[in-house]
Amino acid sequence: MAKRASKTVSVVTDRDMAQVIDAALPRAKQGDMTAALLIERVWLRERTIELDLPAIIDAKSVAEAQSRLLTAVTRNRITPRAGRDISSIVENRRRSLETVEFAARLTAIEEDQTRADMFHEEIKAEIRKQ
Repeated sequence: MAKRASKTVSVVTDRDMAQVIDAALPRAKQGDMTAALLIERVWLRERTIELDLPAIIDAKSVAEAQSRLLTAVTRNRITPRAGRDISSIVENRRRSLETVEFAARLTAIEEDQTRADMFHEEIKAEIRKQ
């Protein structure tokens, strides 16, 4: 069933969507909630958002980005839905940074353990010589 839906979406053109909007807009203005929701969904899907967010390189910049998103939502510059969607992207970036950091820490621990094991073996060898 999901394949059929995605095929349907891929054959709908911008012209088709314009015709849907042209048909639904007068009904939405007359109070038809279904038409209004359709217009809202199309509008939100097509609308791009420009925000001044910092480069997300560490926890501090993640916090700053989330703060700016919250401000944009509370000042009605973006919708709560858009804020949530962008916040999810920021959160995914935070997880990526965390994964890279954990990998670096693990590598350092493993290298330290290897050096400790080698030192331990050297000490054991020295004790055997005595």
